Amino acid sequence: MKIPNSNHIKVEELRIKHFSMLHNIKNIKLQNKLQSKFISNLALQTQENLFKFIPKKSSLMLIALRGNLPIAFLEVKPYNIQGTCFIIQPIKILTSSDKDNISMRDIIQPFFESIISEGNLKAKSLIIRSTYQNKEILRLSRENGFQKLKAINIMKYQGKLEAFTQDKISSEVNYEWQKINKENAISLFRLEQTSESSHLRQILDRQWKDLLNYENDINRIIRIKNFKYSNPIAGLVQRSVTENCVSIELVRDCSWDERLFYIIPNLINEFKKEQKEVLIEINAEDDKMTILMERFGWVIHDVEILLARSIWRRRVSSRHISAASSIEDIIGNLNPQQPPLPSPSLRQR
Repeated sequence: MKIPNSNHIKVEELRIKHFSMLHNIKNIKLQNKLQSKFISNLALQTQENLFKFIPKKSSLMLIALRGNLPIAFLEVKPYNIQGTCFIIQPIKILTSSDKDNISMRDIIQPFFESIISEGNLKAKSLIIRSTYQNKEILRLSRENGFQKLKAINIMKYQGKLEAFTQDKISSEVNYEWQKINKENAISLFRLEQTSESSHLRQILDRQWKDLLNYENDINRIIRIKNFKYSNPIAGLVQRSVTENCVSIELVRDCSWDERLFYIIPNLINEFKKEQKEVLIEINAEDDKMTILMERFGWVIHDVEILLARSIWRRRVSSRHISAASSIEDIIGNLNPQQPPLPSPSLRQR
């Protein structure tokens, strides 16, 4: 795939031929990382070609070039195991473009054009996440057909560990923190959907099995032990994992449960001890959960916007009859399924 773009920047799908060009960026660590990512993705593509029914994991990897100089790299990853929705990852700038008077718009727009015109993605939904501060990404996303569907508070711990002890919490409420498995994944999936609109759920097209499709064992669900068959009240869903940080979304039932006051802080603190750095994502409309987290030393580090571009469009059905239509028009549009019956007659036969 090769698409000419403005300002002499072209975007191509990452291939082996580009490895020699990567030496121009003079960053050995970044070169090795991109090559390793490419080889891993190639192995995933081979598996998917051999076995048609395995979960979709391979990505679309794009590289922006100015001549033979790599300018930027972008990865588009599947967001569900069916491969019907993809998420556009943050752009990685490979070389400084200041001296060439190349703006971020000159780099970002060619990527959008390539993604939207990519044959394998034309029939897919796309999502992208961006902070409020990244005005260029938000502006170009909207210009290319993306619309805002969700705002997310990114919370970071900046206080002291809460002095709750396990005994104190256990005396308040008897809970259980479960790792996700085939038995309880459906319950966590339902909690995840409560924080999403019906339109967003349609675009993401996720299933409960998607919660099991993670390499890291992070997803959790909170149950109350006293009620074996009660619905879980909250859960943790992995969103992203890097070398130094893990980002998880805190989801809960639509009705507020006061027991979360005793459970959430302790669980988050215990989870935090296992990771180098933890970022908690909360639906920006969930004021109660945000206030609870702030009470225990967590602050809003950033706000991200989730935008989506869907192939789905509302179709106006021909079966819908306009209110302005006359009764003659309505009757005339009816198509009988059989020949009309003879009219009754009073004549003798």
